[in-house]
Amino acid sequence: MNSVTSGLEAVKKMKFDRLDKLLSSSLFLKILSLAVAFFLWFYVSSEVGSETVREFLVPVEYRNTPAGLELKAQLREVHLQAMAGTNLFSFFDEGNVRVEVDLNGLDPGRYRLNVRPLLPSGMRLVSVTPSQVEVELIRIVERVLPLRAEVRGGLPPGLLLEDVQITPSEITVRGPEEQIAALKTARLEPRIEDLRKGEPLELDVHLPELTSAMRSSVLVVPEKATLSARVLEGLPTRSIPVRTRLVGEPNRDYSLSGVIVEPAEVTIQGPTAALDGLEEVVTEPIDLSEITQGSTLVVPLAALPETLDYAADRAVQVQILLQERKTTRLYSGIPVTVVGRSVYPGWRVEPNQVNVVVEALPSRLEALDIGETMGIEAVVDVTNIVSRKLTVPVQIRIGASDVTLRRTDPGEVTVYALID
Repeated sequence: MNSVTSGLEAVKKMKFDRLDKLLSSSLFLKILSLAVAFFLWFYVSSEVGSETVREFLVPVEYRNTPAGLELKAQLREVHLQAMAGTNLFSFFDEGNVRVEVDLNGLDPGRYRLNVRPLLPSGMRLVSVTPSQVEVELIRIVERVLPLRAEVRGGLPPGLLLEDVQITPSEITVRGPEEQIAALKTARLEPRIEDLRKGEPLELDVHLPELTSAMRSSVLVVPEKATLSARVLEGLPTRSIPVRTRLVGEPNRDYSLSGVIVEPAEVTIQGPTAALDGLEEVVTEPIDLSEITQGSTLVVPLAALPETLDYAADRAVQVQILLQERKTTRLYSGIPVTVVGRSVYPGWRVEPNQVNVVVEALPSRLEALDIGETMGIEAVVDVTNIVSRKLTVPVQIRIGASDVTLRRTDPGEVTVYALID
């Protein structure tokens, strides 16, 4: 009996030892911790309501676009996932979920910017796809272009347009700087059969340098214009600027200051292809060495290529403008001469020579001969001088009226009376 009891007690002790080891093991403690955590989560969620994840398709709001710039961006919407309590989503307005991209302070160019979600209170962001957006900022400019008419398909040979009037005569274009800079012409493209009717035509404005894709980003004001013109039989004409052909050099006393041509353009007629290749017409040579000041000449125009001809004028009036080319020259050691009556028998001058600078045409300076009638004299006048010593101004006498005195050095000399 005692042996059975002791055996049972040994078995019980063994079971308790195993249970004690199990309860004190790290595995059991981990399992117990997870169970407690799950219980607490279940308790809390049962008290405040369960959370759920919802997905939204949200339009991107681009904010603070710099003044004078235009935004180009492909991305218009993003997919956004947010987490919140079920109760919050039950009374939720999707318009409160927003996404923005801030462009503040950016210059023209391409950028990769972050997308910024803006969520209501109590809502947490799970993901946003894509999280970045590529944008381009383009400078917007305006430009005024003249309008011209160009017959669609080209003007048939033997016909020309007269009395062409376009209203308005110019348009304003506004758009990206690169596209506006590429524009060279704005034109109306009438059909020849419509022009033959002789009635005003309202036509769309064409910008040939722009593709159809580029045209959508350019604003044209106005988009239409009115064209009036007469279709006449005859060769096409065009106004061509006139250039004077100058040879030789002007007289050395003059320099060329300008050339005035009247008319400045002449009308040329001929095939369109030949007219398009003609940039200017020239005069017959004008020899400047034979030109006098203020000359006005009638000068023939040079011959044209074989297929072209002058519609009217075959000569132009050319006015050659010359200006005097004056120079200066220094004459040194000009003796000072005493003139005038005095109470003293004679005078001594110190210094007795001066230097003189004069201005005139080059040819006059070369002809100037010191000491002669056309030359230069330096004199001092002692009339009524009673002092034995006196400083007096030097007078320069120039025999030629077209020679100008510029400087005398020295301007004054001292005269000493000579006493017997």
